[in-house]
Amino acid sequence: SQIFFNQNQLKTDNDSECNNLQSIWAIANSGNNRLLIGTAYIPPDKINEAKTELFLKECTMAESFVSQNNLDGIIIAGDFNARNTYWGDSNTNERGKKLFASLQDTSLSIISPGENTFSWYNGGSIIDLIITSDKLTDNFICTQVDQESELFTGAPNMGHFPVLNQLKSKRKLRNDIKTRYNLSKCDWNKWSSEMDQQCAQFLQTTSSETTAPRLWE
Repeated sequence: SQIFFNQNQLKTDNDSECNNLQSIWAIANSGNNRLLIGTAYIPPDKINEAKTELFLKECTMAESFVSQNNLDGIIIAGDFNARNTYWGDSNTNERGKKLFASLQDTSLSIISPGENTFSWYNGGSIIDLIITSDKLTDNFICTQVDQESELFTGAPNMGHFPVLNQLKSKRKLRNDIKTRYNLSKCDWNKWSSEMDQQCAQFLQTTSSETTAPRLWE
């Protein structure tokens, strides 16, 4: 099933032929950016590639949604079971070819950690990826696999490793803020009284022999 977040309304699409494709979409804030965030899973079957077609359709719909709602971009994280030497895998499968070719006609790019995200008895693969808007790719300052984590199911020889992604925010700390005083709200009588007291204290602690230049210093 698929869930779309659209102006406080949820639309769920249950397709009997593609009910093994799970995807969730939501709007999130990151710094000054409003982003459409998605996560998806495409099972590793070769019989029904309609799931891949449905996911690619969702990507197109996501691009339209971002444009219509003036969002700043898309970030999709998922297990796509798509392999391609383009993003560092040792092999390329048909789904990897299709995913790579289809995204060439969009404003989306693939971000890969460049090392195996899935471990198997006789090797591994890079199938856990990020798909994001072209203009957001420079925001990913770190993408790496945490191979020290427990694999749980299938451990110790089989399972998915967590992929850690670090993004930089466009929010800038302002260092040009200047302090301004609202003089219209000043209690001038209180200010005058305090100044008189401070001046009297100063004169009491200052030697009568102190010259005017010395006081100025």
